[in-house]
Amino acid sequence: MPKTCLCALLYLSLINDTVLQYSFINEKCSFLKSKQSFRTTIIGAQWTVASKIKCLAKCLEIYSDSCQSFMYNTATLKCTPGANVQDGLFSATSADEELYVKYPNFRVQSYLSTSICAIFFNGHKTYSDARDICRVYNAHLFVPRSAESYALFKSMIDLSQNAWVGLNDVDVTWKYMAEDDGQEMDISSILSLFAHGGPDHYQQQHCITTFIESEGQLEDEECDSKNTFVCQTEFSNC
Repeated sequence: MPKTCLCALLYLSLINDTVLQYSFINEKCSFLKSKQSFRTTIIGAQWTVASKIKCLAKCLEIYSDSCQSFMYNTATLKCTPGANVQDGLFSATSADEELYVKYPNFRVQSYLSTSICAIFFNGHKTYSDARDICRVYNAHLFVPRSAESYALFKSMIDLSQNAWVGLNDVDVTWKYMAEDDGQEMDISSILSLFAHGGPDHYQQQHCITTFIESEGQLEDEECDSKNTFVCQTEFSNC
């Protein structure tokens, strides 16, 4: 019997209706109830089961490590096994559907006096897809608030590839909205982090990314470009 199957059958528990956790010897893993209304790519047929715990148990039993998420419909009791969030194509869920995702390995990252709880994703996604992946994990794209926090961010990413930060002016040009609090950010406070003194909106570029040609300084870029990214969440999730 696969180890993950044994974990599911013997050590599965529900924590506060938001976290399903299983453990095996010293190994623990959690499936988090997402606040985001999205479903991931389906990896198999639906089942009818009496509870979300049994839904996860069957997903792990049949698909083992491929079971990275699942949908549970509280009205129909339908259980749908799902893929890794990073590999998924999202579609809206109904009001009765709950998405649970295998929680990634968020870690406390520190540099000088700055610390964050975050994880680097090496997959290349558009700005909106990267933002949605972070939201599925109840997190947000990293937002540079200071030179020190940005230095920490750069220590986490691969500087040979561009990486999104959580700033865009898609709705109103020159009005940069931050993903961490949903408020407008005074871009003048971080102009020193930009490669050419600030964004220039060349060819309608409305999202902010690192720029490999300038050793990781910031630039604006088309939001449909595909870059790596960092998700940040609360310290309680680390």
